[in-house]
Amino acid sequence: EYPHLTSLDVSHGHQDYLEQFLNETKAYVPCLTELKALYPNLKIVTNNFTREETRRNCAKVKQLIFFEQLDNVQDYYHYFPSL
Repeated sequence: EYPHLTSLDVSHGHQDYLEQFLNETKAYVPCLTELKALYPNLKIVTNNFTREETRRNCAKVKQLIFFEQLDNVQDYYHYFPSL
């Protein structure tokens, strides 16, 4: 449990680290408001933004930062309702 973690940068880490922090069965990050990640890794870890185990840890994210050009990324807005 990481009750004080507000910002997480896994943009240079393996997708397993993203899985470790976003999967609520492995970690609980209730104050996470900023997430830096690679879009393909986020899409895999969240199972194309449909996975229930990662939804709760993503719910309060207000700033989502990707470092690559994205096309048609509307699919994640319902998964990150605070954006």
